[in-house]
Amino acid sequence: MGAARWSAIAFCLALIGAGKDDPIRHAEDNLVKEYELFLRYPDTTIRTSCSYFHDYPAADLTGAKILDALNDSVSDDGRVACYVRWQLMSGGPNQFPAELARQAVAMYRAAPALVARPQERELDPILQLSRREDEGAMNVRLENLIALADRNNLSNLNYRDELYDHLPDCAAKFICGLEDAAGRLDAGVPGEKFLAKVVNETSNWIDAGKADVAALTALDKAVGILRMHKAPQYPKAARWDGHVMRWVAMRPSLNHGRQLDKLAQLIQNTRDKGSG
Repeated sequence: MGAARWSAIAFCLALIGAGKDDPIRHAEDNLVKEYELFLRYPDTTIRTSCSYFHDYPAADLTGAKILDALNDSVSDDGRVACYVRWQLMSGGPNQFPAELARQAVAMYRAAPALVARPQERELDPILQLSRREDEGAMNVRLENLIALADRNNLSNLNYRDELYDHLPDCAAKFICGLEDAAGRLDAGVPGEKFLAKVVNETSNWIDAGKADVAALTALDKAVGILRMHKAPQYPKAARWDGHVMRWVAMRPSLNHGRQLDKLAQLIQNTRDKGSG
């Protein structure tokens, strides 16, 4: 056997050994198997919190190493990739250090797109053929479609929530959080609680005097755009109105309870104080 062939084999063996010794790579392999099994067998128990490295502690893990690992290509299936990334964050600090903010925010922005719940226009063809006695079956069908979308978004939402919490407090974090909330509502995904959390944390950060003029200006611009944003309308039930079957629709609002109006006013008041 030639020296070149032996060198290739030695290189491959070294890679295999490195995989066993590298806690991140080992975790990625295990977590891919966990979620693929869950996708194949829905009754399989999976993790419901970010806990992998709590169960399997590893030394020498840093925020930088964990953040770099979030870029690893672990699966072509975004659901699996999000599950792995979500769990990897259990090995890092509660928040990434400020010097990693730019990289962490970029990862947050790059989260895979959410699977949208079915909209009225997609379901109208079957609605038009429905009769009074079909109401129950129509609602079961709609509930199943919503459940499928929610299931496909499960790991993505867990990943987004965890990564948001790991971001160091800064204007970019809160702007991304607000934009993420808008994206959730655009996909028909319940995002009201997450939005209220982001608005509250942004307000507290401003009240604590941590926002400089540049941060306030960036936040003011983002909030101004989102105040005008209208999410699509999604059906939540089918109802027979006595003549035809119709959808009972919902259109969630980013400005529910005028929370964005209040945040915009806080930003303006703080800017006025700073310039007074």
